[in-house]
Amino acid sequence: MKRMRGSEGRQSAAGWLGRRGAALRGCLLALLVLGGLSLVLSARALRPAGWRAVGEGLAYRVVHITASDAGGRATLHVLRVDPRRYRIRLVTAGEGATATAQEMAERHGAVAAINGGFFDERFRPLGLRVTRGRELRPLRQADWGVFLIRAGKAAIVHTRDYRPHGVEEALQCGPRLVVNGRVTRLKRQSARRACLGIDRQGRVLMVVTEGADLDATRLARVLRAPEAEGGLACRDALNLDGGPSAQLHVAARGLHLRLPGTWGVPDGLAVFPR
Repeated sequence: MKRMRGSEGRQSAAGWLGRRGAALRGCLLALLVLGGLSLVLSARALRPAGWRAVGEGLAYRVVHITASDAGGRATLHVLRVDPRRYRIRLVTAGEGATATAQEMAERHGAVAAINGGFFDERFRPLGLRVTRGRELRPLRQADWGVFLIRAGKAAIVHTRDYRPHGVEEALQCGPRLVVNGRVTRLKRQSARRACLGIDRQGRVLMVVTEGADLDATRLARVLRAPEAEGGLACRDALNLDGGPSAQLHVAARGLHLRLPGTWGVPDGLAVFPR
């Protein structure tokens, strides 16, 4: 084998190192491109199908997302309600009783119903409940929020900012997930979720998840994100009772959806045509 000496050997070594360096740089660039592509694809995986009209002032959408750092997939079922065409009312199962969202919807003649807020071991609702202007349960001094209807318009306010004047319907629960377009600081815990959102057009979003348990912060980010980025464009959002209580029933002209919970609940919010 011929042995290279002097400048010939140094030039060959330099050439070899140069070629190897170029190859390494190429590999690194490829990894960066693939990593970026992976992030883009991950972000695009949040992008749901478009809204589907299921009635005048009613629309339905499905969003699929990664549930947590551990993986798993969660599906968000979203019913969007225009309060100009529909009334949203608190409905109850009766003192000390429970009912499913489907039972409450059918009993009251509603086109849709979602479960309400927290309750104790005797099935008594915890926190404010108001229907048709009448207070059923008093305000609870907690770091929660209140979903309310006043003059036909929906709002979500912090407990300390609640004012009863003119309130037609109200339900207190928590925590708030999105406040004025910003995700709140939330505990890292996962569960099946139910929540309410309000978009910038004043429409109310009723959301229940299925599949893997969902981290609250991930849910809040999807609620807040613009629709162009696969989100639901909520200005404000409020967590409802989740886990086995989470349930949604829709019996609209263009959609029949039944997402049952494990058990009945003492109250919920129902949707009625005006």
